[in-house]
Amino acid sequence: KKAHIKVVKADRERERELAQEKAAQEAKKQAALDKKEQLRQERERKIAGAQAAQEAKKQEALAKKEQLQKEREQKISEKNAVQEEKQKQKEALSQQKEQKQKINSLILQAKDAYSKEYFYTSVGLFKQALELDPNNKTALDYINVKIPAREKQVDEEKKRLEEKRARAENEK
Repeated sequence: KKAHIKVVKADRERERELAQEKAAQEAKKQAALDKKEQLRQERERKIAGAQAAQEAKKQEALAKKEQLQKEREQKISEKNAVQEEKQKQKEALSQQKEQKQKINSLILQAKDAYSKEYFYTSVGLFKQALELDPNNKTALDYINVKIPAREKQVDEEKKRLEEKRARAENEK
């Protein structure tokens, strides 16, 4: 019986040792799995961090690109505004030049009519010039001074001629 008890005790001891070994192996296995899981999570965190950094860089690059595009558009807009202003100035100068040419043409026609003693026509042409340039000295001078003086002179000459004719007829 004692031998049997010894065998049973030895079996139990052996079973306990095997159970401890198995528990140690399970613990080692679980520790290895835990370590593996920890490494996997660390890798995922690094990947997520790298992806977040990459996404942040993309967003930053996109924002910078948009800012550059806005700046380009602003420069183009400013350039167009300057060109439009230059064009308006050019057109205004052209219109002024055309108006001056028209005024000069009217003044020349009016002077020609004056020299031919077409005073009514001359006054009309000078008035047209004054509508375009109310301060035109030439037109004002002719309308206010020269034409009235010349009309008076012409009227006096006509009167003298009529008197001369009348005397000549009376002498006949």
